[in-house]
Amino acid sequence: MSELFLFDEPPRARRRNRSAGDGFAPRDMVLFLVHLDEPAAASANRLAREVIGENGFRGGPHSNLHFTLHPIDDFAAVQPWLFDILFQVGDAVNHRRFEVMCDQLMRWSSEPRGPLVMIPGQGGSELKAVFRQIRAGLDFLAPRLFPKWSFSPHVTLAHTPMLDRRTIAPIGWTVGEFCLVRSIQAEARHIVLRRWPLRE
Repeated sequence: MSELFLFDEPPRARRRNRSAGDGFAPRDMVLFLVHLDEPAAASANRLAREVIGENGFRGGPHSNLHFTLHPIDDFAAVQPWLFDILFQVGDAVNHRRFEVMCDQLMRWSSEPRGPLVMIPGQGGSELKAVFRQIRAGLDFLAPRLFPKWSFSPHVTLAHTPMLDRRTIAPIGWTVGEFCLVRSIQAEARHIVLRRWPLRE
């Protein structure tokens, strides 16, 4: 029996396109995520603008701030019936609402212009629990088809030059849902494909 793939070709064999001389091209991605609520997103954006301004960095904060729970693939590469499987994965998640509190700011990599991220001091274990349920669902319904994903909870605020890790005034909110979205990076836009409320 030939192996069935959910994509046009096996995920591990596909290669992402690069734009000429500019690293990776803007992406149009499908992913599971948790959004910040509006007050937390406003506070995080203020923090990012302050850090960028104080250090004379160029650019601005990102839109649609979120924790990525699990990326799926480029939207154009996902066959339509795959969404039925992804919806089943989301339907099977069973977790209560929980509090998240971000209190650390750091650069995520040593690249010249890398992600500036917030790290949760509270709520990280609950985010990991939701991730593990999503990953278990993917492995059960589509075994061996999704590359492994190492989940370290963080919210990317901007891309900046190097910056020392620091403690920040806590930014917190109640996580009451997670989503499957289509993330169109070139337009800084998220199209929510489905939401799943967490239980009380």
